[in-house]
Amino acid sequence: MVTGVNVTDAAIDLLVQGSCPGCARPGRGVCSTCAGSIMAGQIGPRTREGITVPLWSAGEYTRPLPRVISQAKDHHRWDGLDLLGVRLAFAVAALADDLRLAGPGVLVPFPSQPKTVRDRGLDVTRVLAIRAARHLRLVGLDVSVRPILAHIRAVQDQGNLTTADRATNLAESLRVTRLIADCWLVVVDDVVTTGASLREAQRALNTAGCPPTGLATVAATVLKNSHTR
Repeated sequence: MVTGVNVTDAAIDLLVQGSCPGCARPGRGVCSTCAGSIMAGQIGPRTREGITVPLWSAGEYTRPLPRVISQAKDHHRWDGLDLLGVRLAFAVAALADDLRLAGPGVLVPFPSQPKTVRDRGLDVTRVLAIRAARHLRLVGLDVSVRPILAHIRAVQDQGNLTTADRATNLAESLRVTRLIADCWLVVVDDVVTTGASLREAQRALNTAGCPPTGLATVAATVLKNSHTR
């Protein structure tokens, strides 16, 4: 007879494919080596052209983060999301400390398109925001998550677009679904590359009259030169 523990083990192995989403080594969840690399990321401010509020990231978008994030988004490897949520919480906490933010705050996840959410089975950025908020509340930050940004038109996948094309692709693509007052707002996302997504989020919030206090991401791509912004 197969015991309940063995059935559970088999179910978990099937769900997470019995390997680390960062390096594919056998095991469950993010392995200690990959977790150590992710947790060692340098938390600090980043700059992107056109972004006029503080932007903080919890590390550079280097191995194993690209694979962990890709596996979560496109291969249902959600076992890495809590670790990514911790890193996002670190970025928000550092931003809040630097700006001496007080009182209630709101994390605004950058919106995924409805079709993307349906295809993936969940909204990854929203889940990261929820998990980050949970960790932030444990250390005394009064934060909640409100997905008040929404797409008003379809946009292309940004992966293979040039910097200029990214800006054009996202221009005027977001709207604010409801206003928030009397609290600070931080837009959160998984990765900042050129900054086009966060610029559009900032524009939409500014236009609606509830400008963001700052922006925070799990990771930031390494800019080789000014032409890659």
